[in-house]
Amino acid sequence: MKKTRLSLIAFLIVLPFVFSNCKKDSSTSITAKMSASIDGASWSAATTSATDGTAFSISGVSASGTVITISIYDNLKVGTFTLSKYSFGVATYLENDFGYTTNATSEAGGDLIITDVNSTVHTLTGTFSFDVVGLTNGEKKSITNGVFSNVSYK
Repeated sequence: MKKTRLSLIAFLIVLPFVFSNCKKDSSTSITAKMSASIDGASWSAATTSATDGTAFSISGVSASGTVITISIYDNLKVGTFTLSKYSFGVATYLENDFGYTTNATSEAGGDLIITDVNSTVHTLTGTFSFDVVGLTNGEKKSITNGVFSNVSYK
């Protein structure tokens, strides 16, 4: 009887420690990605962000500091959005203190396609492709094969 009692006490002491290590992992790790080709060269964002308000924007910054930002003056939703001088959408590319935009001339422009808006975890997924023109130098750059996935928005 004494041996059973000691086993029961030992079991009751150890039991809380066993179940404390069996907690469900409540953190969900979602990896945001954003990449494109700029004049044929690979580009990828080291950090991404997005905002939603009276307009929404998606932005990525590469490890070297180049930045792609796309802003749409519309509600955040799945769909295709035009980026041009004559639309409510604009894309910008910043490189070495030079700014390029889809709003500079009628030669610039492209599309943003949002394929998923996950309002539960607040993420965006989609594609983009556009031409931008330098604000000061008039140089044209082609940004193609753009894709972003699971970019968090606020």
